[in-house]
Amino acid sequence: MGAEIQTFPPEHLKERFDRIVARYPKRLAALIPLLMMLQREYQHITPEHMEGLATYLGTTPAHVLGVVTFYTMFSHRKRGKHHLYVCKTLSCHLRGAPGVIRAFEEKLGVKAGSGEATPDGEFSVDTAECLGLCEQAPCVLVDGQRFGNITPEMVDQIVKELSR
Repeated sequence: MGAEIQTFPPEHLKERFDRIVARYPKRLAALIPLLMMLQREYQHITPEHMEGLATYLGTTPAHVLGVVTFYTMFSHRKRGKHHLYVCKTLSCHLRGAPGVIRAFEEKLGVKAGSGEATPDGEFSVDTAECLGLCEQAPCVLVDGQRFGNITPEMVDQIVKELSR
């Protein structure tokens, strides 16, 4: 394994991993909750994470990779401390999502969906298919919290608030 993780699970997560696995009748059923924990902790899932998790759960690295690449909530690249999703489905698109996406790209200097974080590691931006807030389109998911009726003019304030 790589230098980032010498043992798996990492010592500071071992007790939490074991508690999660204990809730399921089969170890493999804990895969997604454990991936979510790793994503929160490291802002991305590395090949070492996938290999270690496969061994820990008794499956193959290919199986873990399949899950990681299927779900957009998991990333291979390190995301920013603050990860933003801008909804791009029809209702949000019609009510201005393309302008909101452009405003975030211009303000932060990263392309939405590129998997890149800002040079300071504070922000990354993705697009999402539906955030379930169609009646308040366009909407944004910021660090897991949804916000609706977002305009390009609000982007500066959102970034300022998160930078505190």
